[in-house]
Amino acid sequence: MFKKFLFTIIILFILIINILPLRAESENPEEWYLRGLFFYSQGVEKYDLALICFNKALELNPEYMEALAFKGFLLAHMNRNQESMQCLDGILIINPHLASAWYLKGLAAYDDGKYEEALKFFDRALEIDPNYIAVWLFRGWILNDEGKYEESLKCYDKAIEIEPENEYPWFYKGLVLADQKKYDESLQCLDKAIEIKPQAIGFSHHKGLILAKIGKHEEAIKWYDKEISHNAGIPDYFYNKGISLYELKNYDEALKCFDKALSLNPCYTDAWLHKGLTLYDEGKYKEAIECYDKILEYDPENVDAKNNREKALKVSGK
Repeated sequence: MFKKFLFTIIILFILIINILPLRAESENPEEWYLRGLFFYSQGVEKYDLALICFNKALELNPEYMEALAFKGFLLAHMNRNQESMQCLDGILIINPHLASAWYLKGLAAYDDGKYEEALKFFDRALEIDPNYIAVWLFRGWILNDEGKYEESLKCYDKAIEIEPENEYPWFYKGLVLADQKKYDESLQCLDKAIEIKPQAIGFSHHKGLILAKIGKHEEAIKWYDKEISHNAGIPDYFYNKGISLYELKNYDEALKCFDKALSLNPCYTDAWLHKGLTLYDEGKYKEAIECYDKILEYDPENVDAKNNREKALKVSGK
């Protein structure tokens, strides 16, 4: 209750200072910080203004940790990872035992492709707070990327031990098991994640992907449809449904799915490719060639498009 009340007060205060012009000569760092939060909340177009406000707050109070933290978040969103890291270092000088700052340093290092450095920062965060779920999840993800599947699974098992009703450790554990081709165990984990949060974005889609990998395309389509019912704006959902329909030789429905994916993303080369393959299998060689030509507009060196185009030309007698 108190948190909701505090949040309401902050929002009201932000709205008030948005109505009343902020005095350029203001010496109150909190005013600048709150104005920065307001601009930050307005999205990308206002990020530069937010940064000016956070910098002014820090000029007035160099140890203003909240302003430093949000400046770090903002710079990370602006893909200025080195500067973001400097802000986090500043926070850690003030409070070296702040687990969230070590976690954010790990994320910045990961974004820069420095995986080992990221793992060190995550380990430091876990020394301070062994129950920091987000750190265990991201640590597991990096280890999975490095092919260290068993170590990755241990991270997700630890997260499940801490919060067994949190859907994300189950979900990511399922993905790691799928990477190891342990599909039955993977599906069990995804089922648990879906049981905890049935409408979580992406969960049903990934279950469909795993079912498709083991040839259960009819079941996969049901899960793709479930995902689409929650979010019909993602081209991958329609594309993967189209692949399963293609495997079932339901070409007309597959083409509808590829067309829907392309309406959402006209540059989706895989959708153009599989639309071309479907049209080829239907004997519509001219239309198939047009699909391959479309790919070559976006990617002139696409080998699959070149090879399939040549194949279609030969069959069509051109």
